Amino acid sequence: MAPDKNRVVFVGNIPYGVSEDILMETLGRVGHVVNFRLVHDKDTGKPKGFGFAEYADPDSAASAVRNLNEHELMGRKLRVDWSNDGGSNESSGQNAPSNHPAVNGQDAPQVQQSSALPPLPPGADLPPNISCPDAISRTLRALPPPQLLDILSQMKGLVMSNPAQAIELFRQAPQISYAMFQSLLLLGLVETSVLHSILQQEA
Repeated sequence: MAPDKNRVVFVGNIPYGVSEDILMETLGRVGHVVNFRLVHDKDTGKPKGFGFAEYADPDSAASAVRNLNEHELMGRKLRVDWSNDGGSNESSGQNAPSNHPAVNGQDAPQVQQSSALPPLPPGADLPPNISCPDAISRTLRALPPPQLLDILSQMKGLVMSNPAQAIELFRQAPQISYAMFQSLLLLGLVETSVLHSILQQEA
C-alpha cells in the first residue's frame, strides 16, 4: 500500500555518520515515524544524503516541516519539506528503489559503509587579521564542555563505524582534524607535548 503523500516528508542534508537512533529520535520529536527510506544512487548504490520519512498522521508530518526544517544535527542543518511524491529523488528525477533499508531495520548500518560524502557546507569568510586556527580556537572556546564532548563522540563514532568516510572527510576539510585536537586540548584529554611530538614527526 502506497504511503499517504500528506504523511511523507523529504529529509535532506543528513549528516555523515549519524546513527539511526539519533536520526529516529530527532524525527520522532514531532510524532511517530512509521518508516524512513534513505535514497541511494541507482548506479553506485551509495547513499545520497537524503531520504523520506513517513509519519503516522498528516499533523505529525506538518509539524516536522514546521519544526524540524533547519534543525541542527551534528553540525548540519536538516532540510525538511513536503515530498513531491513520497519516494522519488527530487534532485535528479530518479525514482527511489522500493527496497531502501528502513532506518530501524536490520540493514540500516549500510548507511555508514560508504566513503562518499554529501556536499560539505561552504566555509565562512575569516575576519581580517585572524587566521583559520585562531578562528577555530575562538569558536571552540565559546562552546560548553558537554558540546565539545558530544562533537568528539560523534567523530569517534564515524571513525569506528566508517574509517574510509572519516579519512575522506579529513581530506576534504583538514581544518576538522585541527578542531578535534583543539577540543581534546581544551578538555584536558591530551597533553600539549603530544601535539608537539606529532608536529615534529610530520616535519
